[in-house]
Amino acid sequence: MSRLAERFQQRPLAPEKLSPFPVEELVVAGDLGPCGGVRMAISVTKDILDYVGGREKVYANNQPVHNRLVTETFAGQGLVIEPDINNIPANSIWILSAHGTDPHIVEKAKEKGIHVVNVECPLVTKVRREAQRAEERGEHLIYRGAQNHPEPKAILGGLNDINHATFITDTTDPNSLTLPKNVPIRVLNQTTLSIRGVAEEIDSLRSLNPDIDLPNPMGICYATDNRQDSLYGMFSDLENPIDFLIVVGSQNSHNSQELRNIGVNFLGPQNAVLIDTPLDIDAGWFKGAKRVGLTSGASVLDEYTVNVLEWFRAKGTKLTFLVGRENDQRYDGLTFAAPKTEIEKVKRYIDLKYAV
Repeated sequence: MSRLAERFQQRPLAPEKLSPFPVEELVVAGDLGPCGGVRMAISVTKDILDYVGGREKVYANNQPVHNRLVTETFAGQGLVIEPDINNIPANSIWILSAHGTDPHIVEKAKEKGIHVVNVECPLVTKVRREAQRAEERGEHLIYRGAQNHPEPKAILGGLNDINHATFITDTTDPNSLTLPKNVPIRVLNQTTLSIRGVAEEIDSLRSLNPDIDLPNPMGICYATDNRQDSLYGMFSDLENPIDFLIVVGSQNSHNSQELRNIGVNFLGPQNAVLIDTPLDIDAGWFKGAKRVGLTSGASVLDEYTVNVLEWFRAKGTKLTFLVGRENDQRYDGLTFAAPKTEIEKVKRYIDLKYAV
């Protein structure tokens, strides 16, 4: 039984007295919702904000996670998004997001006397270290990422010489690339991409250079992969197809957008939507849709997904919870530990500054 299914056991709720609602069944993906890195980043940010208690501003170089509701909640507690280190006063608290930060900027912040709390996802850290090792070995890196996303900046910023890398996006024409000759090629990519989509792009690159080193996995995070696989599994049920897809997640969440893109590929752009809350739902979307699928991005807290489930449940829609990969062996040995030393230093700083 999924963790969301448990929240709906023995919870009778009378349907609303409304005109007939067409959606008979809501099928909930087995793998959905917040990943380990997101849980850690949110927990640490909340802990710091609670400890400071509004006595001073707490800065962040980016949204700790890409979710509008989480960001709004933290802003109400005094979190200020400020990506430019030059605008962060010395002795300020600066939380660095789960998406990663250029390590040169991290060092500069510490030299300036800023109290850094780095909640970078360990999977992002892993990819950056692999990129750095590739540079040390004299390999040329092809890095596939999303334009203007903070994660590619964090990965490529860890290199000593950016000329040792080629950054490509979904709009890059492989035939337009000029890669160094007689140099080993290493491929890595942003953790929130689609394995299927990237594999097709890399196949195109490999046709131009058969010696490309294609790792497995290529850097895509396991949680992202599982959520995409779960959604593909939903669409593979040809006997009971879904007519519409709802993805709970924010517009700036790349992994949520990737989930919606899967829905668009199967159902078209009008029948796959991305929402933050039930207030975003237009009941008119569901004309003729009897079976709707639902998933949520890795930046979405369970409570936000539950709110959407309750919206459907209140209208008499049956909720069906699919079972996900509860024990994925690829997670063995992975830990999403909070940066305890940095947190303790910040708390000591606050204790001394506001000692009575």
